[in-house]
Amino acid sequence: MIKAIGVYQLIGGLMGIIYLLMVEAIPLSYGLILATIIFLLSIIAGVLLLTENRYGIIITLLNQALQVLSFSLLGIEIINYNPASLELGYNVDSALVFDFHIGSKFLLNFTNSNEFKFCTVNLSALMIFIVLWKQYQKIDDEKPPLAE
Repeated sequence: MIKAIGVYQLIGGLMGIIYLLMVEAIPLSYGLILATIIFLLSIIAGVLLLTENRYGIIITLLNQALQVLSFSLLGIEIINYNPASLELGYNVDSALVFDFHIGSKFLLNFTNSNEFKFCTVNLSALMIFIVLWKQYQKIDDEKPPLAE
């Protein structure tokens, strides 16, 4: 299971970098820098998981936690998923949202709007987070205590 998540992370990071290269005329911004860091961390996490390095789990937990919630509220819009998302949430245009996306996407946008537009939970990221958290706890329980 860990190696499969490693492949998932690796593919997601590579798709994210390709996404950034394909988007036309991206100005250099904090969002672009943050997206690049997140997608590179996904690649690093994938490689570490494939080599059974414990830090791969920690980086993947962080990466998946950043993907669980997408929203547009009070002038802040955040969308982050890679390489896929199964979303459940609410959108003011269509009420209940249940959607599936393949591909990587990162959007960080600040506006003057104080309106609520949408809020979704990425169920695939949440499931991966839960599976890895349980695995991390097993590894942490097996670790010998620090010498006093």
